[in-house]
Amino acid sequence: RPLGIKAAAPLAANSLSVAESHAARFVGKAASKFWDYPVTNLRLVLANGRIHRTGTHGFSDESDGRNEGGPNLSNWFFGADDVLGSMTRASIMLWPVCERRTCLVYAFEDVAEMLKAMRNVPRTELGIEVLGINRVSLANVLGGDVKDYPDWSLVIGFEGRAKRVEHNSDRVDKLLRRFRSRREDRLVEPMTEQLDLPWMEASEYHTGFYALFSHMSGIEAEVDKAAAAAGLSPDKVGKIFSAYDHGRAVYAVYDWFSQDPAHGSALNALNLSLADRGAFFDRPHGELGRKVYTSIPNHLPVLKHIKAMLDPHKILNPGRIVREEDPEWQPLQTGEGEIGLTASNVEKVKSKLAASIGEEWVSDNPVDLSAYGRDFTIFSGEKPNVVVLPRSTEEVQAVIRIAYEHGIPIVPLSTGFNHGGLAIPRKGGILIDLKRMNERLVIDDEAMTITVGPGIRMRSAWWEAVKHRAYDNFHLKPILALTLGSVSLLSNYVARGGAGSLFKYGLNPELTVGMTWVLPNGEVLRVGPSAVPQVGNLPLHFTPGPDLCGMFFNADGMFGVCTELTAKLYPERDDAEAFEDLVTAANYDQDYHHAFSETVKAIHALGRENVTDFMYKAHPGLFALAMVDMFEGLTVRGVIGMAPQHPLSTVVSGYDAEELAIKKEIVAEVLQKYGLTVIDPAMFGEEMKNAQTTAPTKMSLGIKGNFAATYKGAFQWTACNIRMDKIP
Repeated sequence: RPLGIKAAAPLAANSLSVAESHAARFVGKAASKFWDYPVTNLRLVLANGRIHRTGTHGFSDESDGRNEGGPNLSNWFFGADDVLGSMTRASIMLWPVCERRTCLVYAFEDVAEMLKAMRNVPRTELGIEVLGINRVSLANVLGGDVKDYPDWSLVIGFEGRAKRVEHNSDRVDKLLRRFRSRREDRLVEPMTEQLDLPWMEASEYHTGFYALFSHMSGIEAEVDKAAAAAGLSPDKVGKIFSAYDHGRAVYAVYDWFSQDPAHGSALNALNLSLADRGAFFDRPHGELGRKVYTSIPNHLPVLKHIKAMLDPHKILNPGRIVREEDPEWQPLQTGEGEIGLTASNVEKVKSKLAASIGEEWVSDNPVDLSAYGRDFTIFSGEKPNVVVLPRSTEEVQAVIRIAYEHGIPIVPLSTGFNHGGLAIPRKGGILIDLKRMNERLVIDDEAMTITVGPGIRMRSAWWEAVKHRAYDNFHLKPILALTLGSVSLLSNYVARGGAGSLFKYGLNPELTVGMTWVLPNGEVLRVGPSAVPQVGNLPLHFTPGPDLCGMFFNADGMFGVCTELTAKLYPERDDAEAFEDLVTAANYDQDYHHAFSETVKAIHALGRENVTDFMYKAHPGLFALAMVDMFEGLTVRGVIGMAPQHPLSTVVSGYDAEELAIKKEIVAEVLQKYGLTVIDPAMFGEEMKNAQTTAPTKMSLGIKGNFAATYKGAFQWTACNIRMDKIP
């Protein structure tokens, strides 16, 4: 804190070790706003004694990034309880200490009414922490008699610039007048002090899990019933609920304050019952672990296969998750007949595919194959031997099994908007075109998610999502990449894409909460919380125990074919355009390198203010292309000559006009500090002013006529993640 930064405060840490609690994916008190577990990299000693550094630390300790290049195998080690390696170091995320820190506290008598408020208020994005605490747990935190506190207290935390905190707390106070509650101002000061302090598991008999709000009434009733049956009085049952990720779900903590071993047995039995009612335990063990892990088809076999690779002698925490009797994933074997890309073998494959998928959906026509041998970039010249268009997961399974039997390579393709030869078969074989799988599009309003097949395009996802409601005056929207609206949503997410608004929402892997994969042996593996029966689309991007999700991102089809993906949607005001603005600025210093360095510093500083949705440092070429596309009579060369060298675009949005104005004032202050001048589009005429829109920053191009520019010829690009101070 003397350095102006702080660590996330856990809600119920299970260890005094900072590294251990972070690697165990603890839930922070601020999970309503900052929901992801705040650890980037681990250093581990593997079973063979070698040191393994996860994520970007595999390249260099100078940058902290959870994702590796290619498949993210490092996610295996988070939540793994040392079954794959012994952790010796963790790199964690820190946050700035803000100008103002406070909270509001409201007393509730009815837990159902409080849960309703906890679901709805975070969808406005006005608060940081949203915690519901019963009188038993509040007395444990603050001291005193349980009778001194309300039945339930709802605590909503705020931090940031003083003016913004004052605005947001005022709006939340107005929202909470809709609920049966009363303000408890006497608790504001002590609870504000607690917001940044770590809380530990409060009792020996403790449990914690995630659940959808729709499951909480049944879970609460089951907990009260079990406590009463065990002879535990209500004043010995502590309860803390944290709204998770914009009010999509709850992280629920229960403490039984008792020394009676019988109560421990009763709590274990309760956990088994809660798992049947939608509770998701992310690191279950013992009988509960067996129940959870064995409920997911093919989960334990894949996990055991990974364990066998990393720890063949089973010396690391043996029996913790994987047991001797568990089956191990087995690859398919090629057939005894002819294999490989011989003419006769390919003909046999074609016949079997036609019998399984339908003759009209299988082709080796040279014209068809030629079309699949190029993409919209300069990479071309190779082509498949056979193209097949399955329509279901079961048909994809059939294709993979036929391919394995005959030793034929396969490459998947979704909607075909690819670059750099990503979906061009470099060794021939079968190209699996998934565009017919375009009927699966389901919106879950409660969890705020969208489930799609590989043939669903971004424009379809957008127009379907905005029909659905998040809360009063708020609809849902998908988080889309800065690409064309004809692109497959599923393939862009699986390829670890990132939206223009990734600063606010994160990269696509963190927005993905479930996937269905057909593995190389033709079997199906579902990953994500929804793979566990009864759980539903919880907003978590990991599986229980060691995370199996990360290995599939950016794998380019190496580990299987994805046939379904569930991603988060986010709330947006119905009249969003009235409460958001695109702010464009530039540094006109003729020392271009100095101007660039100062612009990077401005981006860095804006990030710490947490007031922008989108930040994009463009270049005069892109600026010129956009201008020439919008206005007649302009030339690219002419516009480049007068365009700023380092334009910076930021999008600012607010709950209302007042918050928008506050955020814009903060942005302008930061920009001015680093020598940037805000560009008023009205300077270039009314037409230019009217052309300025935030649409391209949140929608893929072409969804709403928002083409940024017209390109001719092939298109090439490259991208990477890099530390801010390394960019200049």
